[in-house]
Amino acid sequence: MPLYEYACAQCSQKFSVLVGMTAVSDSALCPRCGASEAMRRVSRFARVRSEDEHLERLSSQGVDESDPRAMQRWAKEASSTMGEELGDDFNEYIEAASEAESPDAEF
Repeated sequence: MPLYEYACAQCSQKFSVLVGMTAVSDSALCPRCGASEAMRRVSRFARVRSEDEHLERLSSQGVDESDPRAMQRWAKEASSTMGEELGDDFNEYIEAASEAESPDAEF
């Protein structure tokens, strides 16, 4: 179902409306003032990507594995992209490596 963004002509409130696929109406009521004179705005859209597409993009970035800071950035991006928390131990390990310390000495 599409999500449309609107701007109220009365109070300038910006709001979003989830519209069913069979809906014909091009107007929405403003949640702030209740006016029905809202103008649909041009908005961004998102493309849903599969886990395989995310992994493919991450693996094709060409990260310099000998650069701890580059590996730190890659690991954080991978964690964020995949929605996985890697935990405090992993974060400490990556921080130590990026500071050119020997992370194995601490663990």
